Amino acid sequence: VVHIKSIFYVRSPLRGKQKDASRDLLTKNKLCTTLVCVRIFNSPSQKGPKVSKIMVFKNIGQILTMQGVCRKAGRAIQEKDLGVVKNGVIVAVDGVVEWVGPRTKMPTRWKNKKAFDCKGLNVFPGFVDCHTHMVFAGDRKQEFELRNKGVTYQEIAEQGGGILSTVKATRKASPEELKRLSQQRVANHLKQGVTTIEIKSGYGLNPKTEMKMLDVASKLKGAKIHKTFLGAHAIPKTSRGEI
Repeated sequence: VVHIKSIFYVRSPLRGKQKDASRDLLTKNKLCTTLVCVRIFNSPSQKGPKVSKIMVFKNIGQILTMQGVCRKAGRAIQEKDLGVVKNGVIVAVDGVVEWVGPRTKMPTRWKNKKAFDCKGLNVFPGFVDCHTHMVFAGDRKQEFELRNKGVTYQEIAEQGGGILSTVKATRKASPEELKRLSQQRVANHLKQGVTTIEIKSGYGLNPKTEMKMLDVASKLKGAKIHKTFLGAHAIPKTSRGEI
């Protein structure tokens, strides 16, 4: 995994006209991937005429462009749909991918630019974790052992465990503590190549804690965060007589 500074995203459409047949190997339609393993930092704005920041990444072992995956909208994927480019090069201008392809087809206008040597590492789209409960306090590790012994989730819940035990701990935790715990979880996701994370609330089961969780999720750094309100994750004991 190649880490430089900050995540950049493949955008659509690419700038300019497609002068080179190999210029857009990601897809001839809309680009739909986020590159993990390559992170780009845009320089602070400078006075005077704008100078484009060009970054070239060379000696990439394999680039998974996902060209076929995009074209098929992620359905019935086969290995050939991964769009593997061997000994690849990526060129980004001002944080936007301008060209992806094999080294042998790299346009001459970029060949003499200073390049970052990826030393044979692979570049692939960032993973998306589309269902997480990343903001919470406490843990239920003791329940894992109980489940291995055959105790059902319903029995654990009746003993005060399950979702409601996490609700209790999350309600007690301060926003600062929740943010510290959640940021660690985001960092672990990033180490595994996950760059986009959906985060649900649902461990508050009251307006105050649900909003606290969503506010914490908004402050997490490093990955692209999408928040989901899940107020009815479970029925709190105080409301069961009203349902």
